[in-house]
Amino acid sequence: MKRFLSIAAVAVVLCLVATPPVMAGPMGLAKLGVGAYGVTAFPVVQDDAGTGTLLGARVRLGLVPILMLEGSYTKFNLGDKDVSGTNITLQAPEESTWSINAMLRSSGVGFSMYLTGGIGTTKLKVPQAGDESKATYNVGIGAEIGLGPVSLDLSPRLYIINNADGASRKNLAGLAGLTYYFF
Repeated sequence: MKRFLSIAAVAVVLCLVATPPVMAGPMGLAKLGVGAYGVTAFPVVQDDAGTGTLLGARVRLGLVPILMLEGSYTKFNLGDKDVSGTNITLQAPEESTWSINAMLRSSGVGFSMYLTGGIGTTKLKVPQAGDESKATYNVGIGAEIGLGPVSLDLSPRLYIINNADGASRKNLAGLAGLTYYFF
């Protein structure tokens, strides 16, 4: 845990001082962008799901030089899991998440780093158990490389989906995507 906190502290310092903040668009308007992302999701300590893919869409709004809000939709396509020593395969639950994230970031010409955290809701469709909507939290770090109005975004994130009796489902996600900024 101390190692994680040390890494998080270094990331915050880098976000705040690595590059000068430049978030405003023309005439001081907030920065607005839309994008899509995908790649992979790794279930953390889940017996009923294997590694799979994810796809998502987002809208970003820069409020002040170091703060941006991101609304996102993420669809997890986790893999089915074989029970070792048997011929049984467990069907992975379907998960789709709506969330709002705050992004603390530095921004410079062509490159920025950020820390992100958010809250949302996940619709879980568990085979033979039905559908449920659960509170979801996510945290992560990221880097964005600007190429004109388009940016390439790379971000590992941890999604924590609350379950019954204090249990939770966790997915470590590797996101890579493109965002188009209108201004």
